[in-house]
Order: sequence, then C-alpha cells, then structure tokens
Amino acid sequence: RAGLVATNSISQGKSRKVSLEYLVDHGGFIHDAVSTQEWSGAAAVHVSIVNWSRKESNGKFLDSKSVPFINSSLKSEIDVTKAVRLKVNLNKCFQGISPVGMGFIVTEEKVKAWIKADPKNQEVLKLFSMGSNLASNPHGKPERWVIDFDALTLEDASVYILPFQHVKTFVKPERDSNRMDRRRLQWWRFGVNSNLMRQAIAPLSFCFAVPRVSKWAIFIPFQYNYLAGDLNIVVASNDFYMLGILTSKVHRLWVKAQSSTLKGDTRYTNTTCFETFPFPALTPQPPLPLGDGEQEGEQEREQERTSESPSEPISSWERGRGEGIPTVLLKRARELRQNQTSTEKIMWECLRDRRFCNAKFRRQHNIGQYIADFYCHEAKLVVEVDGEIHQTQQERDRDRNLWMQSNGLTVLRFSNQAIFNNLEETLQTISSYLPNLSSPSSPSSLEENIRATMQELHQYRTEQMESKQWGITKLYNEYFHEPASQLYKLHAKLDKLVMQIYEFTEDDDLLEKLLHLNQEVAAKEQ
Repeated sequence: RAGLVATNSISQGKSRKVSLEYLVDHGGFIHDAVSTQEWSGAAAVHVSIVNWSRKESNGKFLDSKSVPFINSSLKSEIDVTKAVRLKVNLNKCFQGISPVGMGFIVTEEKVKAWIKADPKNQEVLKLFSMGSNLASNPHGKPERWVIDFDALTLEDASVYILPFQHVKTFVKPERDSNRMDRRRLQWWRFGVNSNLMRQAIAPLSFCFAVPRVSKWAIFIPFQYNYLAGDLNIVVASNDFYMLGILTSKVHRLWVKAQSSTLKGDTRYTNTTCFETFPFPALTPQPPLPLGDGEQEGEQEREQERTSESPSEPISSWERGRGEGIPTVLLKRARELRQNQTSTEKIMWECLRDRRFCNAKFRRQHNIGQYIADFYCHEAKLVVEVDGEIHQTQQERDRDRNLWMQSNGLTVLRFSNQAIFNNLEETLQTISSYLPNLSSPSSPSSLEENIRATMQELHQYRTEQMESKQWGITKLYNEYFHEPASQLYKLHAKLDKLVMQIYEFTEDDDLLEKLLHLNQEVAAKEQ
C-alpha cells in the first residue's frame, strides 16, 4: 500500500497520464481518495489525496463515499479519458489569441482619443475579451481594449500612426529580448494570433464562447466585433441548434468528466471537451452558416435555381433577382439583409439553410414591387415580422396582403412581441402552412425544436441579464437549482429534447453511451 498528497492537477491531463493512469494501467488499484479539497496550509491551492495498493481491496471510498471503483481521474464513473479527438470536430472550437505583451492592451479613454484624432484607427482597436467578462458582465461584454494589427505588414501597420507608435514604445522593448525569432522580429503582431479561429469565425455575425475557467461552463453568443483572448474558448457557429447541444446536460456531463479543474472551477479545453464530444449522429451536422450580411454569389444563385421543383416554376415577379424589378428595390433588399432587426435575426436563424421543416426560405426577398421579410416558394408562403411602425401603416399592409394573395401567396404576420415571447408557437403556426411537415419525433423536427427552445432560453437569459445587470454566472447561481424558475424549466425542456435526439433514456449511463458513440465515430473515420 502507498499514498500521496498532490495538487488536484494530479488527476488531470498530462499529470494524470504519467502518474495515476500509469499506476492503474500497471496493476495498481486506487482504494481510497479525496478528489479535491482546499489545502490546510498557507498556499491557496486545492489538493488530492490518493491511496493505492497492488491488490484490489473489498471496499473503495471516494470523497468519504463507498463506490464500486475509482478511476485515474479520481471519479467513480466511466473513464472517458479513453475518448479520442474526432476528425469531424476539428477546426470548429478554438482557444483565443495571446498578445504576448501587455502594451497591446489600452484604456477606453485612449481608444476614444485615437479615433477622434483619426477615425481610421478604429479598424485596429477592438474590445478584448479576457474570459472573466463572459461570466460576470451582461452579455459577456468585454471591458478592455486591445490594439490588433492581425497579419498586417510593418508598412501597413505603421499607417495607424498613434496605435503603432504606442506598440513600438511599449511592446517592442519587451519583444527585443524574446528568444523566438518570429516574436522578436514581428513585434507589432500578437505572439499567438489564432489564425484558424479568425478564418473560421470571419463569415459569422456572431459565434459562441465560454470562459476557459468558470463555475458553470455555459456558452453565450459572442459578437463579431469582440476579440477573444486565450482565456476564452470559441465555437465557430452561430446556429442555436449547436448552442442547444452545448448547453444541454448531455454535454455538460461530458465536460465535467473530461475537463480539468482550477481550484473548484471547471477548465473547458477545446481538445478534450469539444473535439472528443460525439454530437448527435441521427442527421448530418448543420454546415457552418454564412454571416448575416453575406452577398449572394452567382454560385449560390445557381444552386437555388436548380433546387426549385421543375413542376412549380418561379414566375418572373417571384424570383427577386432582377427580371423587371427596379434596381433601387434590389439595392434596398440587399441593405435590409445587411441590417436585420434583432427579431428578424432570430427568425432567420430558425428558417435559414432548410433548418425548419426542410423548407427553403429566402430573406428580404423581392416580390414584384414589394420586399418580403421571409419567403418560401415551395409553400408560396410569405412571413412578415412587424415592428411598431406597422401600427401606423395598416392600410398599406392591407393593400400589400391583397396583392400577394391575388397572386396565389399566403401571408403570415407576426409582431416582434409574439416572436420574443413565444417563438415556439410562432414556428408551429408557420409549420402548419409548409408541405410534408416532419413528424414530431423525426430528427429534423427535433433539431428545429432544440433550436427554437435554445432561442427561447437565450431570450430569457438576455432579458434577465439586461433587467438585473447580471452576468451569466450570477443568473445561474440564483436560479438554476430553483424548480420554479423559468431558467430551470427551459433547461429541463431543452434536456428532454436533446435526450430524444440521442435516443437516450433517463436510465442510461450517459457517459457510457457517449463514450461508445465517440469510439463508433472514430472507427468510421479510420
């Protein structure tokens, strides 16, 4: 018999592989352990206590509780450390940039002064997410600013005179002694630039992010004009279906089993928590969507032309691509696509890319002399989202509806309030006008329900954070374990849907099921 006391990293990552995993793999049996507790001395650390022997003992105790076994991660659960990184998950989840030089970080006052001196400077000045802001601030909004020259050459960076001079004064002296040639010679660039992350999120109007170390490990939307630092984990998607899976108890359980810890908090790593996670395999994963302000190219237009049903040709006034439509209306439609309202963005995330009932929707689409908010040719269906201005133009809307109906189109109108307060009911109404609606338990329908429920949860969290000026951690501390709270109810609803799409039951060992799926996907990728 033997034992040890070590920092709690002994059961995590590389430390675990060369210590406890080696012990277990070479005939040792852990029979008594404390997974983590505060050190009783002066050092502010958490420690693990481990006792093992060469022979398996009858009783095993983990954190003073009798358990059937203890694995090398100091858990009495399925050992998910054997899960492998899946190729399908690569280059989708990233750790943020690392400036390697505190001189890159500047105050908001300096940023305002530099932009006032030369508005062009705002191109290299960005809100910088340090990680903690994601957990503590409403919407995770960053508080600090950073000078970001990205991959600019020295000549191009020097055009931004004030930011460049600041970096030359406060960063270059530090970099001159750096032993890495690239960092020393390219002193105006970040030490770790996370190029793959930048490329992956560039087309998106927002993505999802979580602090690398936090209590709850909850992803939230991350705006395109924020720059993620290395204490952030970023997922290159703006699909609320993806966010729904990441927010569910299925993923959170996997994260708890896979992640390392820092003191009592969870450390989310892109390699172990995300890249090993088997997403639902019942249907193909949604492709990375284009950003909300994308310009439709000729290739995409050609795909739309060839995808239409030949038995239902699109009339010239329906196409919205220029046949007889004034240039000013085509230009206006493009402007509306690039400047959607918050309600239109919510609807578009649900309807785009055939996500909803496999129906093809277009947004801000020219029809005759009008521009429809959303249009589905297969169902001859127009969906309009009405803001407050429509209360003053009811006669105009009535004439518009009559013209569309006279041309065989159905028009559905929803107020902003209806979409914000009951998105699921709104989508259910739309679905009743779509052909070949999937059954409620089909994979596509479940995906739509997960997406809609996550949208509803996101809207609730947004309203709570704004009204109370709380961050996501405070919100979850207060309400997550309260069965009467809306947060609790929406999570329960989301968890039920995600369990259904995996075809899991409450009696299943979820970690065992997920590990099996991981190995199954990995075998297919060989």
